Amino acid sequence: MLALKCPKCRAGNMFEHNFLTNPRKFNKMHDYCPVCGENFYPEPGFYFGSAYFSYGFNVAILVTILVASFILYDPRVLELIVSILVPMLLLIPVNFRLSRALMLHLFGNISYDPEAAEKQAAGGRDQ
Repeated sequence: MLALKCPKCRAGNMFEHNFLTNPRKFNKMHDYCPVCGENFYPEPGFYFGSAYFSYGFNVAILVTILVASFILYDPRVLELIVSILVPMLLLIPVNFRLSRALMLHLFGNISYDPEAAEKQAAGGRDQ
């Protein structure tokens, strides 16, 4: 899941572009797995639930920074706000992608099939 690969074949990329080389298109997902043909959009609005995962990731970042700040030094309010907002803004692409991957892997009802890529190459889309 952390590799952002298809949950069925674990070979195809979920996202079209690498966000480090093309940051403006960090949110572009394939409709289907480019290797096995699995549908990455199981139902309309499926990824609205990934907002809960994104919220959890942001809370984890916030708590980590708060604890580290108070352990390392006594921050002023402005320093604290900046030290929280900057990492949260810089991690938006990572947060977005991990939230969607987690949602698809946990709730997409897609089982791992190690032979999915071979089936696709041999005879069409297996869904």
